Amino acid sequence: MIKFLRKYLITFIRILISIFIPNRNSVNDIDDLIILGRGSSLVDYYKNFNQLSNVKNIAIINFTKKDIGNNIKSLENRNVIPVINIEEPVISLFQIIKLKIKNCYITRMENQKLTSKLNRNYKGVLYGKLNYFRGDIVNTFYEKQVGSGFLAVVFFSKILKVKNIYLFGFDFYQIGMHNVSLIENFGSEKSIILHKRNGKKNLIEFEKFITNTPDTNFYFPKDTNISVNSSNFKLLDF
Repeated sequence: MIKFLRKYLITFIRILISIFIPNRNSVNDIDDLIILGRGSSLVDYYKNFNQLSNVKNIAIINFTKKDIGNNIKSLENRNVIPVINIEEPVISLFQIIKLKIKNCYITRMENQKLTSKLNRNYKGVLYGKLNYFRGDIVNTFYEKQVGSGFLAVVFFSKILKVKNIYLFGFDFYQIGMHNVSLIENFGSEKSIILHKRNGKKNLIEFEKFITNTPDTNFYFPKDTNISVNSSNFKLLDF
């Protein structure tokens, strides 16, 4: 009962938000896309976002208000595509109103719509309509439990056929997180150890994925901990 009351309350808030923002249609046919994870290398984007002013679409992975902090200007004048996990973290209402929120995706497959409703808290409704991932190859990586950011990269490159993807904050928990400590994010040392261990495995899997996705160019900040011997792996010159 409480869950459904929360759903209707959040839906009502979403309707109020719609009064203050223009009609926001979905973004289709994306050629160039920035994807922001929550790792420490996210700071490289905030420092250099003006150098990517030609890229008009940007995905944010499990962002909260704190992940943006005082850097909301770096997201303005772009189509913002939130990607959220089943816990449905969201940015603040002010940030939602301020930004051009477009498609929003939850990291579940289309065939999980009914079952996922049982576990949802519906905060993602604040972004508008939630879309589910699709595609056999996305489902393959979903079953490997690779994480939201990795799964989003698979979806955008393999299903939406994005040609150029710029990645920041993809550190797979090996370096740290931006604007939040690991203990604050995960709650216990045991959880940190588990996420670091899984992150290391996913990092290896991610590097293989880049090699096996030659139709998409992947751009990283020059101090990234990712290294791939492939022509589609590229380091930014800032």
